[in-house]
Amino acid sequence: MHSEIEVHDFEARVGVLAKSAAQCSVHGDYISVISKYSDKPSGCPVCADELQRKQDAQDAAEWNAKNEKKKIERLIGSSLIPTRFQGKTFASFRAEGPKQKAALALCTDYAHNFRDHYEAGRCLLLLGNVGTGKTHLAAAIAEYLITEKSASAVYRTVYSLMQYIKGSYDKHAEDTEAKAYA
Repeated sequence: MHSEIEVHDFEARVGVLAKSAAQCSVHGDYISVISKYSDKPSGCPVCADELQRKQDAQDAAEWNAKNEKKKIERLIGSSLIPTRFQGKTFASFRAEGPKQKAALALCTDYAHNFRDHYEAGRCLLLLGNVGTGKTHLAAAIAEYLITEKSASAVYRTVYSLMQYIKGSYDKHAEDTEAKAYA
């Protein structure tokens, strides 16, 4: 390879001052360019391409993570989970008796195997006295589906559902009964 390589008119017009033979320890011989825009010669173009691909992949991963975080925040915000129950998880549920332990296991299974339950048409109703952990478990299911599966989930009580359906019967209602059921 020649140590000096000719600079063509077009190259000179775009700022190339000189070119010379160079060698990369990984990729071998290449032509190094000295430009009026840099005070040092160019490096190996294959190394530069690899570095650019890595940077592009990292930028894309950061962009995807940022968008996923925004999506999860939006899903959490529209989930209607009561504020004091947002962020509740299965791990933070204190199962103090056999019924609560069974409920925790059932809800955990329901969330972890949600797609199978959904496809089979199975739903889950949480019934019990005040203070037994129904809202915590419902919030944990929603939180899991949103954060782990990027699914949408909405917390509703039977009372709020009945009020919504009842409201659809009004002649001035914006939503129909069919939409309320859907």
